[in-house]
Amino acid sequence: MKSRITPYLTERYKETFLFDTLAAGYWEKEPRLAFMKGVPVPFKADDFKAFREGGLSIAKMGENMLFVTGMDPAFPHAGSYAEYLRVCFAVKVREAFLHDAADATAKGDLLRACVLFRGVLALASGDSDGENGAYLCDAMFGLAGACSEMSRKLEEPAHMDETDEESRAREEKCGQFKAEAMELYETMTFRFPEFAPAWYHLGYCYLNMGLYAKTDLCFKKFLALADPERQAEEIKEINERRDQLADPITIEQGCNAIIAGRAAEGIALLEPYRESQFRNWWPMHFYLAQAYVDMDRPDDAVASYREVLRISPSNLEALMGLSDLYEALGNAELADKYRRKYRLLMN
Repeated sequence: MKSRITPYLTERYKETFLFDTLAAGYWEKEPRLAFMKGVPVPFKADDFKAFREGGLSIAKMGENMLFVTGMDPAFPHAGSYAEYLRVCFAVKVREAFLHDAADATAKGDLLRACVLFRGVLALASGDSDGENGAYLCDAMFGLAGACSEMSRKLEEPAHMDETDEESRAREEKCGQFKAEAMELYETMTFRFPEFAPAWYHLGYCYLNMGLYAKTDLCFKKFLALADPERQAEEIKEINERRDQLADPITIEQGCNAIIAGRAAEGIALLEPYRESQFRNWWPMHFYLAQAYVDMDRPDDAVASYREVLRISPSNLEALMGLSDLYEALGNAELADKYRRKYRLLMN
């Protein structure tokens, strides 16, 4: 299980566990656990004292194993730990840790929640059918929700004494948790296509990225699957969202047409929005500028590039596009002006 968030979880809990290999005789008491001979067992500091004074319960050792597995699913002994948990607890351990993970989410301990949900995922990996599929679905959905909540928490206003380096690290961490959540929701729509909440949340992930056509497809799928009684409020909300998406979808189609080389089609779709409530969407003006260049309409292209810079003054692509355009028009002075600004920002 490759994951963007593993480094953040291992960093949080790297000092929590120590590992020790138990004597072979310990495992010989229970033949079903013979495969654990030579496998290092994770202990917390207090566990060693309990182990020496009377032994550590298989439940406590199992809890530690699941936590290590959730912290790093690629841990070398994760497979042995998962087998230990299956032999000793069957499905009960999944139920218990799903409950603990949900409780951690509710309390705002989101990194702990991520670890526990991932531990259950590692246990339930396999078929998406039957009881195993239900655990997979619950664990994946819970993990995606914890990652989403973590990204929202990281987007909150920074402390005034936060350094630039700390700010960049926080933004990077936020992006990783956000991307992890979206990938989990995407995976759920493939593995559990009838699970309506995954489509709902994936739609909002796409909406936040400005992918309006994809957003609408997810929302349509959610509406087709949603329970009219239990999800009446969400259905109303999504219907309202879809009404709001009509114009953004048209703008996205126009931009995509220009990217695909259909400049005239893109211009026809985008021009009506230049003076609309969407006039501050700089990508629309940027793609219009490119289309005007392709259609040999240099004055319109200049105006559109200038609109981009009005909205986004440091837009490097617009600065270079405007510089190249002025050079092609024979205006060396303006071409040099925008090229100097481009170089200044690049440095």
